[in-house]
Amino acid sequence: MNDVEFWKLGGLSDRQLLDGLGTVLGSGRRLVAELVAHLGEVEERRLHLEAACSSMFSYCVHRLGLSEDEACRRIEVARLARRCPAMFPLLAAGKLSLSVAALLKPHWAAESQLDEREQLDLLTAVSGKSVQQAREVLAARFPRPDVPSSLRKLPERRSLATPSASADLSTATTALAVNPNGPVSIASPSNGTFAWNSPHDSGSAPATPAPEAWPDATDATEATTPTSAPAVGSRLPPQAPRASRIEPLAAHRYKVQFTADAELKSKLELARDLMRHVHPSGDFGLIIGCALDLLIENLMKSRFGAGARRKAPPKARPSNTAKPSGYVGRAVRRSVLERDGLRCSWVDERGARCDSRAWLEHDHRRPRAKGGSAKPDNVRLLCRAHNHLAAEREFGRAHIERAVAQKRRRPAPQSP
Repeated sequence: MNDVEFWKLGGLSDRQLLDGLGTVLGSGRRLVAELVAHLGEVEERRLHLEAACSSMFSYCVHRLGLSEDEACRRIEVARLARRCPAMFPLLAAGKLSLSVAALLKPHWAAESQLDEREQLDLLTAVSGKSVQQAREVLAARFPRPDVPSSLRKLPERRSLATPSASADLSTATTALAVNPNGPVSIASPSNGTFAWNSPHDSGSAPATPAPEAWPDATDATEATTPTSAPAVGSRLPPQAPRASRIEPLAAHRYKVQFTADAELKSKLELARDLMRHVHPSGDFGLIIGCALDLLIENLMKSRFGAGARRKAPPKARPSNTAKPSGYVGRAVRRSVLERDGLRCSWVDERGARCDSRAWLEHDHRRPRAKGGSAKPDNVRLLCRAHNHLAAEREFGRAHIERAVAQKRRRPAPQSP
């Protein structure tokens, strides 16, 4: 293969492609660890000052061509790793990512009381963890208090496209401190922004970081939930990113923040007033917990037949009202749920199973177009992405892409 055109991979087999990906990934992790080590040594020797740069940030951005985010993160991890060299081999082996390493910054500060043994113990605890998992580990070791319960109106934001539309909307931002084993509380950010109330939180990162400053990892690695499925052919309209995030406060306790419109705000307040005789405190978290219990129960019943009352077999219907041959009845959906669990059932050649619970769909192992039945042994739960992949394997990728394109060209059904 021509090294200049390394991106042309069409001639590789699937196995060669995956093996090559593993090799490149390992090399990339090693190079990142070496880059971090070099940056730390450059700063130690003050070589960035010799290069007429007033800070390592300026040196990385203007001399090395790194982006502001890349520079901030790598500089900070370089400083941490020089204080704890055991971090370098973990970075090189891929057991520790830069994002997770950066989360250790506030706990390894100069005023921290952690000794070398405790630092190594903390490093071991977060190794091999994702950012969210590492946050939970740190929150359990360094717990923070719950946020207070409140509901506050945000400033109105006018849209350039429809300036008059947003004037009629009244929005409020709420944050929840969630305990899976107990009550929930809601809080709002201060000053009408999405900054955190807790004194332990640093708020939003500046647009342009100061030369030697770097925003906390909680801001650089904000956890968000995708609002649409990564599947082809979905009719869902594109949605703007929501200012929602979940952040652990302590062991088994989380702060959940989201924005509500005027209608949802009114519903929350009405539910609070109606539940005063049961929950005199008016805690919004308790209201949301009860509402979610009902919502989940209803969704599990309607989509998977869970908890549905078993009825006697219906009488024969006229032919014009009969269900289509591929229809998956409630009893079948219930059986499939009991067998597969609430999770995609796709398993790869190594036996690893997809862990997605979002966008689950009922797939026919033998497609309906090829005579497949709607019996439990022919129906399985797949996420939308794997359902699409299964269809491509049965009918060919080109056929499915044409079908999806035709579906997209159809006008969306008008609501009555």
